[in-house]
Amino acid sequence: MNYVKEPVQRRIKAHRSSVEGIAVDNKSNLFFTCSYDHTIKMWDFEGNLLKSVEFNAENGEPAIVTALGICPKGEFLVAGSNAEIVVYSLPELQLVVRKNFRNVEATASVPAIVAEVSSIAISPDSTKLVVGIDNGTIKVFEFPELKYMNTFHQQTFGLGVFLTFWDSTTFFSAAESVNRWNINNLDSVRPEFLELPYDFKARDITVDRTKELLYVAGSGERENIKIYSLMDLKFQYALPESQSVTTVRVSREGIMVAGTKDRDLGDSVKLWDPEKKELLRTLNCPLPNLNSLEITSEGNLLISTHENGSIILWNF
Repeated sequence: MNYVKEPVQRRIKAHRSSVEGIAVDNKSNLFFTCSYDHTIKMWDFEGNLLKSVEFNAENGEPAIVTALGICPKGEFLVAGSNAEIVVYSLPELQLVVRKNFRNVEATASVPAIVAEVSSIAISPDSTKLVVGIDNGTIKVFEFPELKYMNTFHQQTFGLGVFLTFWDSTTFFSAAESVNRWNINNLDSVRPEFLELPYDFKARDITVDRTKELLYVAGSGERENIKIYSLMDLKFQYALPESQSVTTVRVSREGIMVAGTKDRDLGDSVKLWDPEKKELLRTLNCPLPNLNSLEITSEGNLLISTHENGSIILWNF
């Protein structure tokens, strides 16, 4: 990466409302965004809009879209709302199957509980789907047919549950606490808990499978990025980031990118060399209210999404 040249490649007013989700298809050099404006949009890596589809509920009414996920094989895109999960074929963005997640455990219709999908993760072998919902539950489905398997409980309510897979049977969840789950252990709802400092509140997680490390981002301390071993969950080291960290990703080169929020300084994107505990660069966001970040597999393009409906392409 070149940390000297001007990083902002393009700013795009992508949606009429907050950009809530983003997913990157590195095989086809495409990325997808979704919003409360009831749309899912497909873009190329230059920021050109290729397709836009209206997201409608089963009754035909427009519905908000709150999260996206893409399967590792690049065949399907998954979208979540406040009631449903929908699978689309790629690159056509044709609806394949949909599932109402509210009543998957019920034998009869029950009163609807207002809860939005906050995170979607698909296993590396593209056979399992986990969906984090902000009522503190995690729904597990066979993929892509969306056959219901189980519900895990994060034991939080009103917080987004953020998910990432380690391998095809193990995934992590973050919603203040961080848990490790075995997707095949359907008889147990007791996960393994990560030992976090009392004042630290986890907000996002990501894994580096090559180095077998788990990165945890959050707030409440002077070291708000913490790194753990994937094998035994033991703490390895922390980075001296005192601002609240809302999103974290790691590039193929091993560079960690963190989105931070500060009441006085505003939002920023920070690039770290985690092994050296070295802050490489701080990029002040030209737009407020950073929602999420994603990095392309080659590590030369960073995409940020924002509450005002915009996305920024950062070229390194």
